[in-house]
Amino acid sequence: MVRSVAAPRGGSRGRNTTFRSTWDSGILQNVLPHYDDSHAALKAGEYIEPIEGKIIQFLQSIHNYPCLMMTAPPLSFLDHDFLSKLPFVVEKEPELLGQANWLTHLSQSLQKLLQDRNRQIEEARSEEFTVDRIQAIIGAIEVQAERAKSECTTILQAIELIPMMAQTLERIGSSYKDAGQPKKLVLPQATHDAIKRLRAICEPQVQAMPDRQ
Repeated sequence: MVRSVAAPRGGSRGRNTTFRSTWDSGILQNVLPHYDDSHAALKAGEYIEPIEGKIIQFLQSIHNYPCLMMTAPPLSFLDHDFLSKLPFVVEKEPELLGQANWLTHLSQSLQKLLQDRNRQIEEARSEEFTVDRIQAIIGAIEVQAERAKSECTTILQAIELIPMMAQTLERIGSSYKDAGQPKKLVLPQATHDAIKRLRAICEPQVQAMPDRQ
């Protein structure tokens, strides 16, 4: 069983398989603004002076970061078992199974991150933003900022994996004489722009890894 993120709206014809991305119109338009506002709010709160007037000013400015309190939409999944029904696919390209399993893992991880974000935001909406709770408020913003960074890292890995899987399936389809013209994965320009932004966000984390030192 393979579970893919952002269920493709298109189907497959003959021996061709196609993926259509909807990340740019859904999750991407949610994750990136949330990342921006959570980090902007955290930066503003980290250097706040421990003076009541300054704290009140910061609390009143939180509305300037609307996406900080933005919940994520449900993450769509499509279950399909074409690999189990087409064992020759795995035989020809065994790495496809590993890619599919990794995509499932990334999808589940992203879903958990988004659910945790939504839960924390719903809890925060029931709390009062008062001076005496400033440390707890900044702590909650810090958690959101770190979670937003993890969301970006996870979604980047997933969105870069999908074209790799599509190319593998396209290569398999092209190996058959009667396969016809293979379908291709075409990502909208908005998705390409989002990928560049995600890479810029995630690059410092990649460079900080032990094997990059």
